[in-house]
Amino acid sequence: MKKLIKKLWLKGDQSIWNGDVAKEKAFLASFPEPANLVERSYFQYKCHNIFYAGSRLTLWKIISFFAMPAFFLLLLLKGMKKVQPIHSQGVFMGAISMEYVRKTIEPECPQWTEISVLGEMELTGNDVKFFLSLWVKYFFSPLFLFKILIKLARYSHVIRKYSPQIIMTEEVSSFASSAMTSYCHSHNVKHYFAEHGEVLFGVRDTFAAFDRYYIWDEFYAGLYRSMRFPADAEFCIVKPFGRISAPEPVEKIYDYTYYLQAETREELNKKRDNLDLLEQHGAKIAVRPHPRYTNMNDFNEIFANYDREDPKAISLDLSLLRTKNVISEYSTVLYQAYLAEINVIIDDLCAPERIEILRSRSYIMLNKNYSLLSKTIHRV
Repeated sequence: MKKLIKKLWLKGDQSIWNGDVAKEKAFLASFPEPANLVERSYFQYKCHNIFYAGSRLTLWKIISFFAMPAFFLLLLLKGMKKVQPIHSQGVFMGAISMEYVRKTIEPECPQWTEISVLGEMELTGNDVKFFLSLWVKYFFSPLFLFKILIKLARYSHVIRKYSPQIIMTEEVSSFASSAMTSYCHSHNVKHYFAEHGEVLFGVRDTFAAFDRYYIWDEFYAGLYRSMRFPADAEFCIVKPFGRISAPEPVEKIYDYTYYLQAETREELNKKRDNLDLLEQHGAKIAVRPHPRYTNMNDFNEIFANYDREDPKAISLDLSLLRTKNVISEYSTVLYQAYLAEINVIIDDLCAPERIEILRSRSYIMLNKNYSLLSKTIHRV
């Protein structure tokens, strides 16, 4: 029974790897220009829907339809309570730890508070007017309304408690973001976005409207425009990583360091076999697990004969400083290495089909200076 439920729940779900990029682009092009910020959110919601299995989407709509009235009343009751104000000029919503953004924006807004995306929520009388206008127009889209309601209640509490001039978030994939930009404007608050990881073309991240976008590279400005962000979007290019350094000079002790992600055991075995080919030609290699996603039992077993970096003991900066070449399939570390002028090698051997998928989705590192692992092995 559990397997059947899981199959029904997940069947049809898409990811960046199994989605049809051409169909996504055609679907995106089928929308007219949004009439306002809320419609931008609704169009993004429609784009989200193509990624979910029909049964899963239907279930969420049913839950949303019946849960929303009770949740709405509960939030109104919470909004009647007094809030202890803590004034802050700016609020990082999502506990964004990005010094590069902070340094850039400090002249405009020197005082910041970091909070979670999840947390206290409430609605006030003014919020009811804002939400009911959406409820009337989008009555037959309960999931859209329910998620807007949740986000609205969170923003309402933040504005009521902190009275910020600016709210910054990293949630470009949330279809509620554009509607929240509209809500922020109704309170004379600016709504900014800060990039926090690699970006690929995908319809889930389309249409998002903010007052300002802090992005890593000019390349992303073109990518976001192709994803139908506002034509007049204000992009600020801010390099996400400072100059890598260490207290003392660091020797290049490794020819190659492989940076893992969330590989399966089978994929880890394939990657080890490929690294064996380099090692057989005298290369000294280190392998670094992802601090969150790598299965450490598999990692320690499969790479037992390699130098294994401990992310808790060896900083990423130190790891990069002591290697001549950085290898990964698709990782932010590749971009960081590129900025640090360290040779970048993209693994095209473990899952060759993914390279073309990444290319079709405008992966930034396939538009920079890089080498392929297959050619590197062939050369040695």
